[in-house]
Amino acid sequence: MLGYKFKWINILKILSIPAILALALVISPVLEGSIEDQVEMGAEEENDSLTDEITVRFLNEPRAERLTRIKVTSDSEPIEGSQIRINNRVVGTTDEEGVRIFEVPSQSFQIEVAYQNTSTTRTVTPVGLRASNDTNDSSLDDVSSENTSEDDQGNQTSDDQENQSGDAQEDQSDDNQDESENTGTDTEDEDQSFSGIRVLNELDAGSTNRIEVLENGNPLSGRQVTLNGKILGDTNSLGQIQFTVPEKRTITVEVEGLDTREFQVNGVSSGSVRLNSPTDGESYTIGPGESQDVEFSFNKPENTSYRLYLNEEIYSQGDQASASIQISESLEPGSYTWFVRSDGQESATRSFEIIREGTSINLISQATQVDGYILQMAFEIQGEASSYDLYVNNNLEKEAPVDSTNIFTREFENAGTKNVRIEAFGSGEVQETLERSFETSAPPEATIDWLNPTGQVDTTTPQIDYEIDAGTNYEYELYLDSEFVDLGEDSGANTHSFTPDPLPQGTHSYEVKVFDDNQRNIGNTTGTFETTAERRLLQGDFSYRYSSTAGEHQIVMDMKAYENLQYTITVNGTERVSREFTGSTTTRAEDIGSLETGQSYTAEINFESLETSKTRQETVEFTAE
Repeated sequence: MLGYKFKWINILKILSIPAILALALVISPVLEGSIEDQVEMGAEEENDSLTDEITVRFLNEPRAERLTRIKVTSDSEPIEGSQIRINNRVVGTTDEEGVRIFEVPSQSFQIEVAYQNTSTTRTVTPVGLRASNDTNDSSLDDVSSENTSEDDQGNQTSDDQENQSGDAQEDQSDDNQDESENTGTDTEDEDQSFSGIRVLNELDAGSTNRIEVLENGNPLSGRQVTLNGKILGDTNSLGQIQFTVPEKRTITVEVEGLDTREFQVNGVSSGSVRLNSPTDGESYTIGPGESQDVEFSFNKPENTSYRLYLNEEIYSQGDQASASIQISESLEPGSYTWFVRSDGQESATRSFEIIREGTSINLISQATQVDGYILQMAFEIQGEASSYDLYVNNNLEKEAPVDSTNIFTREFENAGTKNVRIEAFGSGEVQETLERSFETSAPPEATIDWLNPTGQVDTTTPQIDYEIDAGTNYEYELYLDSEFVDLGEDSGANTHSFTPDPLPQGTHSYEVKVFDDNQRNIGNTTGTFETTAERRLLQGDFSYRYSSTAGEHQIVMDMKAYENLQYTITVNGTERVSREFTGSTTTRAEDIGSLETGQSYTAEINFESLETSKTRQETVEFTAE
């Protein structure tokens, strides 16, 4: 499974008027096939019916062009009636379990959660798109290195501003903290006209120090600093950057727009550490698929330990009495530098290279496998070849230029032996050929039996039952009248049930889709049934209350409408409210104006469909508080 990290804007604070809503949407790394991405909204509402904390969670991975589910809760209790919008399009409202299902767009999208006349919006990137962006598109948020958030003033800040060099792993926050403390340096006081690069303390190996960049005594901020060829980071507002002094005889500092400067490190010398072989500039030539055994020979002080560095990294170390050391290592083609440290001393640095001639094709065994009916191959083509052809059972499957790692994946429709041949080309001629054989199985197939309803049913909410037998792990999706209504995952043979929202009178179509672990469709079934009962206009609860916070007498309507409608509220025969409602599920508190405390009143709520001739009346009798 793809690994994904996805950080969202951490905290959004919107102060009062009339409600306080904070929404934080976070998509965490997906572990072992699960995801728990959540939005948390804290609300301090003047409306008594609002809850203090709202949480919205993704119940499964938001994959592009696939169905996903979110659940809205408050204090672990589901919230029914939260309206969900995707890219400003209403996809529905949450059910009595607080759940809503919708199809994930193919690109980054905006999700809006609205509850009781308060809404908030955030942008979500689908899982598959996010994994692609992590490797291919630095223009999008790279969640593994930097994510932005907004402070109280709406300014963008960075979660993670790491130095890119191993020598720069000291906490960069020290730089930021010291900016307010170090209003100047001793060096700056001594020479206000200094221009160039300098360090602020003695260069003792392993100590923490600062590089300072000035022009006529003025700090140069935002300049990129490179230490020994590795990017350290950018200077702060004081023209400084912190680093750890490496254990090298000298360090080389390069600053963007300025010259390079070299500094001597205290306590590191070349003394009696002497390199013998390989010699400086030595070159080795090997054939395709071969590696080179390199013998490192050097002298050091007796009875001391040593560290051999290869390309600036510790490659070998030991504690030997002998002054003469020989180490043999098998290395791949490439350019190398090496030096030795012993007894606080450092040798000179030498370089050598290993060159491979000809062409070789090598399978990467840990990335080449057969998963049932799916074959995945990973291979390297080294040497002079520039392109390759790949055949399966003598049928050309792929033509491509040579890459550092070459990938081929194929799903097969039947079981059997699959003979794979790779031909590597250079200058229009075949340079090398590799042949391998693999055994694949047939892909799984699921059977789906639709159990209920069939024919005609005299209800608007028929229970739907169907059985799936896949013989493997599977995911399923249920559609009614071409709209997605349910999904889940299971294994083997199981019966699944679902009760829809009230359906209109008439014929309805259904479809069940089944997918395996590789997201391959392994089964479908379709059909129709008919509901003969007439669906009512709406259902709900209606009551009176006095809101001391708002100072209002209110009629509270907790309802679910099945058609677009308009309603009027009259109190003792006087019309107080008239509105249209085009949503689905809602809780509304309508101000019905001034009333006399202690008096009895009758409120009539008249509903009229904007689509059909259906009407409905609700009556609320109450004593004004």
